[in-house]
Amino acid sequence: MSRHRKDRIPRKPPAAKWPVLRAALVPILLASASVFAYRNIFSAPFIFDDTASILTNTGIRRLWPIWPALWPPNQTAISGRPVVSLSLALNFALGEYEVWGYHAFSLIVHIANALLVFAIVRRTLSAVSDYRENEARAEWLAGAAALLWSAHPLLSESVAYITQRTELLAALFLLLTIYSLGRSAESPSSRRWPALTILSCALGMGCKEVMAAAPPLALIYDRIFLSSSYRDLFRRRGRLHACLFSTWLILAALLATGPRTLSVGMTFRSVRPWEYLLTQAGVIVHYLRLALFPYPLCLDYSDWSIVRSVAASLPASAIILALLVMSLWALIRRPRLGFLGAWFFLILAPSSSIIPIVTEPAAERRMYLPLISITILAVLGAHRLAGSRLNEPYRRRAAVVLIAGIVTAFVFVTAGRNESYRSEVSAWSDVLAKRPHNARALNNLGAELAREGRGDEALPLFTKALEIDPRYPEALNNLGGAYYNQRRMTDAIEKFSEAVRLSPDYGEAHINLGLALHNRGRLDEAIAQYELGLRIHPDDPEAHNHLGAALLSCGRAAEAIEQFREALRLRPGYPEALQNLDRAASGK
Repeated sequence: MSRHRKDRIPRKPPAAKWPVLRAALVPILLASASVFAYRNIFSAPFIFDDTASILTNTGIRRLWPIWPALWPPNQTAISGRPVVSLSLALNFALGEYEVWGYHAFSLIVHIANALLVFAIVRRTLSAVSDYRENEARAEWLAGAAALLWSAHPLLSESVAYITQRTELLAALFLLLTIYSLGRSAESPSSRRWPALTILSCALGMGCKEVMAAAPPLALIYDRIFLSSSYRDLFRRRGRLHACLFSTWLILAALLATGPRTLSVGMTFRSVRPWEYLLTQAGVIVHYLRLALFPYPLCLDYSDWSIVRSVAASLPASAIILALLVMSLWALIRRPRLGFLGAWFFLILAPSSSIIPIVTEPAAERRMYLPLISITILAVLGAHRLAGSRLNEPYRRRAAVVLIAGIVTAFVFVTAGRNESYRSEVSAWSDVLAKRPHNARALNNLGAELAREGRGDEALPLFTKALEIDPRYPEALNNLGGAYYNQRRMTDAIEKFSEAVRLSPDYGEAHINLGLALHNRGRLDEAIAQYELGLRIHPDDPEAHNHLGAALLSCGRAAEAIEQFREALRLRPGYPEALQNLDRAASGK
């Protein structure tokens, strides 16, 4: 009897589902690594620049009319950066001062940036002859580079420190510009991708000056990876690149308003452009060391020593000059490798060249984008080295173990680094543990201790800050405040007066000097100082209330009532202003 085998319904091979799973795997890993690395930032408070950018910035408290939300006061970290300011206004509209919402926004942008890094590197490697035949290899290397970059502890300041979303948003739009440019080359008949390329570049100019690097980087990327020659490039996408370079006009218009003239510029006597350039050689060497070994990380480098001679800068300058020469050589002879060097140096150029940033010669957040090229170079170099030493199965296993180990270590180190942001006291204490002669850290730690009622601990910190920098207006103002609280009015008036002499535009010091003079009964002088302070900070409700009280003491009740009403407009329900208004209205 013959047996007849039943025909079975063929099952869908498991491999058919694999492309979908594989496509989702890297994005899931990137999001997971970022969330685990930054899971402890959501309760971290507003610190340092967040005060001027968010807490006292009345422009972000409404979305319409939109102009105040786009144009914050000058001399703040978000001045001349309307896209960043608008993002803060959106955060305020959704949750006012609920700090977790601001951190959630930063983390979402960081994850988006990691996904863009992965997409750009994957598409670029897939177009390169060495990887064109093996899509899986290109995807694996791109995923490894994006994972290492997204979890790297050197990025913690950019993600955990709210105001530094300037760096995150500039990176988002720069990466989106490069990604959209690549898609434009793939779909030459589409208008959507060229429009997104130009829009991304334009929006990035409203985030941070580092975006100036986007048009030349886009041009170099197009020539190396997307075009056979410059003639081919300009024939196909010449108008697109002209539009990208025209977005420099947006940046020029924003800078023409002088948004941060007290901290950035070419005219400072304390730091000349050539001295700043020499200093930056050592700064960049420091960045490179932190990229390879991210410890110790520090929030503030305002005490970084300015190099005054070529001889003092020689060792670091020799290293940077050698790297520049190698990058230029590679751009000519091995352009794909040279692009990584161009990416690193062009992005650092606005902050690490001849334009002095006197308040902060070095800052770890400036490595947010440049670190991408270092990470890619490390991954591709390790892959090439392993290929010459190990067979394929062992190479893949070794690579998975190595990447998993490094990313895991980075996640834990980054989470540990974020602990320093749990309060202002912990943030500045951490800086002083690493840079004990940092005058700004001493002053800011003292200011926070004073706010907590720990004035006895704060006073020696202000004194030490002034020993390091006797011409430090903020420390003089804070020391004056400590004396004021101790009822040492003569000493307080002396310190406040010195602060406003050194910094005539220091509104808070004018107001504090007015308070001390008011306390001494010197009402006319106090009124003059209050008025000076309010010209600089017209939205300070307490200053309006103090001015009203001084005017009322001088018998100028009508003017006093006007000031009390303005204080209540700025801060509805302000108890002291309400009491003063009742007293002025009743004539008591």
